[in-house]
Amino acid sequence: MFLVRCLRPFSTQTAPLRSRDAPGAEGGRVDITLTSRRLASLCAALTCSLFALAVRAAGAPPGPVNPAPTAKDWADLAQLPDWSGVWFPESWTITTARHPPAWRPEVLKDVEALKALEKAGHPKGL
Repeated sequence: MFLVRCLRPFSTQTAPLRSRDAPGAEGGRVDITLTSRRLASLCAALTCSLFALAVRAAGAPPGPVNPAPTAKDWADLAQLPDWSGVWFPESWTITTARHPPAWRPEVLKDVEALKALEKAGHPKGL
C-alpha cells in the first residue's frame, strides 16, 4: 500500500511549507510534484535494491539444472523399443477382421445372421 501511495500522481496537490525561507515559497505553499517524483524514484530504487539483495542471498543453484547424460543414461535409452518409422493406423474393418470382438452367446446368433445377409448381398450395417 505504501508503494501505491508513493507512485500516485500528485500533479495538482500542494502542501504547506514548514519554513517561509524555502525556495519556491509563494504564499506559504509549494507545488510538490517534483517532490512526489523524487519519492517515487526513491521507492523504485529501494524496491530494486531489495530485490537484488534477495536474489544474491538466494545464491547460485547447487549444480547444473540439466546435467550431461552419462554412459548409463545412453545404455538405458538403448534398451527401449525402436518406435521409429511411419505408422499407418488400420481401418476398423481390418482391425475387427483380425481381432473379432467376443460376442455374448445370445447376440452371437444375430451377428452370424447379419454376416450371412452381408455375404448374400443384403448388408444391414454390422
